[in-house]
Amino acid sequence: MTVVGIDYSLNSPGICVMQSPSDFYFVFYVNRPLKNDNPIFRPIIRKKFNNIIEKMTFNAHVVTETIPQNALVCIEDYAISGKGRITYLAENGGILKYVLYKKGIEYSLVGTGTVKKFATGKGNATKDQMVEAFINQTDIDLFQYFNKKKTGGVYEDIADSYFIARYMWDQIKKSSNDD
Repeated sequence: MTVVGIDYSLNSPGICVMQSPSDFYFVFYVNRPLKNDNPIFRPIIRKKFNNIIEKMTFNAHVVTETIPQNALVCIEDYAISGKGRITYLAENGGILKYVLYKKGIEYSLVGTGTVKKFATGKGNATKDQMVEAFINQTDIDLFQYFNKKKTGGVYEDIADSYFIARYMWDQIKKSSNDD
């Protein structure tokens, strides 16, 4: 079974492709090539776009091309606090859902509070707490790998996408055990 967790955003979608809770990799955007080489991190160099629709369409195609055949896909649902950009968030998510539909890829949605509670035990966990939970649960030190000292951007996308995939994985396992 393959599960894909998607933390979808306008600037930096985070994607976790999970074969099992201990076998996964990440696709995400960076501004320049990374110095570290690790097969679980598969960065894509962010490019310039002529307009917002071109950017949204590119994001949707990157995501759909990352999804392995027959994978179970879970996307984090919209956050309530769009900080004035809720229209762009909705349009971006709509384009992704349209491209998924056109390619015949089904998906599930999970709420942000559900993912945070699953990861940390708190439905209102901060981004720092999510990254800390990721490091504690996976033993992957994102700070060391990216050679940075504080959270922000790509760390959060990686942590969120991991927990979205892991949440979906656990839900599927629970439902198969109930049968």
